[in-house]
Amino acid sequence: MAITKPTRSPRRAQLPALPLYRISRAWQRPLKHPLWKLPVYETLHVLNRDFEQVLAGLEKLRKLGLSPPEGSTIYQVMIQHMRANANAGLMEVLLERELDDGLRFDKLRRAWEKEMEDPDEILLRAEEVKEQRRKEAEKKAKRKRRGAGKKGA
Repeated sequence: MAITKPTRSPRRAQLPALPLYRISRAWQRPLKHPLWKLPVYETLHVLNRDFEQVLAGLEKLRKLGLSPPEGSTIYQVMIQHMRANANAGLMEVLLERELDDGLRFDKLRRAWEKEMEDPDEILLRAEEVKEQRRKEAEKKAKRKRRGAGKKGA
């Protein structure tokens, strides 16, 4: 069941109102604050919740018999289309930012792992690799010797 009573989100989740001509540039502007994710995702949730409330309001009007002669479904379709376009555009920007964050944190994790790595472990791994390569070379040499013996026969 849809929520019909409008609720306010916490103040921190609300972005300042921007004129429509500035919204696209505002979303493109890189966020310097390290905690940008929480208010952005909360605001995206609020946006979708509000679209849902508009749709519930249209449905309520339809049930009360106040739908236009051509039907209210076209309005619902238009609102769903607008929501899908808004979500797609915002998710495109968010995906790029999340991928950048993923790369940055991956580099930090690798640097930490490198610091924590035991130098002796590196030497042991190098010895294991040398041993593995030596065994592979011996197998290859055996195959060549077997193959050379068959050709001469």
